[in-house]
Amino acid sequence: FNIYRSTSPINSPDSRLVIATILNSSATSYLDTQVINGVNYFYGVDAENNSGGISSFSFIGPFRPGSAPVVSNLSASQSPGNVVIAYDLSDAENNNALINFQFWDGSSWQEALTTSGEGVQSPAAGKAGLWNAKVDFPNFDGQTKIKVIASEEGNPSLQSSAEPPLFNL
Repeated sequence: FNIYRSTSPINSPDSRLVIATILNSSATSYLDTQVINGVNYFYGVDAENNSGGISSFSFIGPFRPGSAPVVSNLSASQSPGNVVIAYDLSDAENNNALINFQFWDGSSWQEALTTSGEGVQSPAAGKAGLWNAKVDFPNFDGQTKIKVIASEEGNPSLQSSAEPPLFNL
């Protein structure tokens, strides 16, 4: 099949707008890596069967790629059994972000399950969360760290994360 891209609506196939020809008949997706954040794009697709017959042209748009939300000024401080998480959240398009917390168990990142402050958050300074570390990590005594992951609401492929230095738990 052929994939078409334009910065204006596409109503019919135009060979000048082809960005990819996919020969794998089982392919179900295509990642366009040659776009500019903040620019509207329109996409079209048609397919050719083994006999040379061409499908009807399908199109969609506009699609506007953005930039990932940014977590900055992250700090984590321990209070008895809990870790207080403070951070700033920004987004160039001022979109909401889905916030998740993970902790380092000494060998890999684990989902922090006993938290507050996760979920959909609007960009702002002075965001806060709380992780009940002793419930998620009951037998641990040593250094760990927490990671804040911000995914753009509605577009989880736009994601960033931040983590403070190790701290004692």
